[in-house]
Amino acid sequence: MHVDRRLVFFGVFFIVFGGVLLGARQGWIPEDVVASLWQLWPVLLIAIGLSIILARGPGAWIGGAFAAAVLGVMAAGLVQTGIGPFVGCGGGDQPGTPFEGQSGQLASTSSVGVTFSCGDLQVTTASGSEWMLEGSSKDGRGPDVRTTDGGVEIEARERAVIGFGGGRETWRITLPREPTIDLGLTLNAGRGRLELAGAHLAGVDVTVNAGSLSLDFRDAEAMQTLDGTVNAGSNVTWLPNLPIRGDLTVNAGSLVICAPEGLGLRLVTGDNPISSNDFDRAGLVKTGDGWETPGYATAAIRTELDVTANAGSLSLNPTQPCGG
Repeated sequence: MHVDRRLVFFGVFFIVFGGVLLGARQGWIPEDVVASLWQLWPVLLIAIGLSIILARGPGAWIGGAFAAAVLGVMAAGLVQTGIGPFVGCGGGDQPGTPFEGQSGQLASTSSVGVTFSCGDLQVTTASGSEWMLEGSSKDGRGPDVRTTDGGVEIEARERAVIGFGGGRETWRITLPREPTIDLGLTLNAGRGRLELAGAHLAGVDVTVNAGSLSLDFRDAEAMQTLDGTVNAGSNVTWLPNLPIRGDLTVNAGSLVICAPEGLGLRLVTGDNPISSNDFDRAGLVKTGDGWETPGYATAAIRTELDVTANAGSLSLNPTQPCGG
């Protein structure tokens, strides 16, 4: 029987990729170890050389499998820790120059759009109806801010592109708790954390490109929908104890969902052979095209999410970070 080596190599890659992500999420692999896995690139060169040497012999598959395994380890390390430092982020850890802060008022129903590229983003909430922005950048120039009667748009002046960029930035955005906000966020490289205690959210739509994003909705006052896409990055989402619907997609990345105890949760996954999840370990029951918490149909509060992973991993309530 002839075995297609390419499929074997893909299989090795995804097994290692998913295994390292799972180990990191469960705390079996220390964070500092995971963060350093990208430095294995010299080993990848050795593996490629080995595959060339063995190309004509009976052990030709060994070099390719070894290279696929090393690549899987490196990819998992980058996805788990975020690859902002390697994608358009110049300046290293040097402190930036503070830019002039901005603020304004939001109407009772408003939209807020944020496009951030490279660095560290923090979004929190405060009482009232005033939004605020402060932070720093390489040259002391702030982002582009456009305000209208319908809300505010905050956008980085330069987009992160592989190998190029305008340097790391730090933004601290405060959103008001009083208005009902339709929130859109795009994170291009770098890391972001949103802690939206007390917020009234009509909908949230996030996109993560080669970065790491943490979304904490545990203490949100109101929320209706949650949509998001993760491309070659990682996302941790703490769900509120509220009935919401949403659609989450992961492409070559990882998604961790932290759900409160007692929430009726249904995760519709479909069937994708190149994705992985641990929903059975988390106590969910397989039903048709998805997974449910026991007693979902009669739960007082129910949340339903369509979750799709393409060469990625999905995890529910792992000890880390959900238990931390």
